[in-house]
Amino acid sequence: MIWLAKWVLTVAFVRKKDMGIKLVIFDVDGLLLNTEFVWDTVWKNVADKYNEPRFYDLHKYAVGITGKETEDLITNNLPDVENPLQMLQEARDTGAQLLKKEVAVMPGVFDFLEYLKANNFSLAVATTTPRNLTMERLTQTGLLRYFKVIVCGDEVKRRKPDPEIYTTVLKKTGYSADEAIVFEDTGYGVTAAYNANIRPVMVPSLRQPNNAEKAMCFDIIDNLSEGEDLVRKIVNSVC
Repeated sequence: MIWLAKWVLTVAFVRKKDMGIKLVIFDVDGLLLNTEFVWDTVWKNVADKYNEPRFYDLHKYAVGITGKETEDLITNNLPDVENPLQMLQEARDTGAQLLKKEVAVMPGVFDFLEYLKANNFSLAVATTTPRNLTMERLTQTGLLRYFKVIVCGDEVKRRKPDPEIYTTVLKKTGYSADEAIVFEDTGYGVTAAYNANIRPVMVPSLRQPNNAEKAMCFDIIDNLSEGEDLVRKIVNSVC
């Protein structure tokens, strides 16, 4: 009954604004690609090596923030640790080496993208990762061919949770916010999409959404294997 009530509210919301979907925007790390879980393992191994579990505990708060913000996070929360940035640098170096060798695609990604492509949706990427790494990883995994527009973190002035990256995607694609939907795995991304007036769907990776983030979400799903059913329901509700 709770699910039914939620769906009734969702359908009413869609019909009220007459919002069909034409543009689907994706984050990359932790959503399309299994990078966040690689980093999580790396941080855990470094924490174990230095016998400093607090270092690993901080990783979930480092997801989605800048390198400088991560450094501040580490130094501010480990003031009693000698040279905590050494641990961070070791984690960065190890993670980069692993991701250079192999990047896994998250469950359901290819099937969902094929469905969207076959049904003539426009697809875009909005990621805080720099362009060189984004292009390298999307090419490496065979995902690059699906996306017409890609906007990266080093191409905007303000990063998520600021909405700039999403408003930039809208400008480049020519679609309005009402014609778009966003899939994100972090609260920063959900907030950015919401503040751009685009419907955010959250697919949580390392951290579950808090109450404020839940309130901003159009829906929350376990993985992108559920994306096709969600899009079908929205499309059918406005037909």
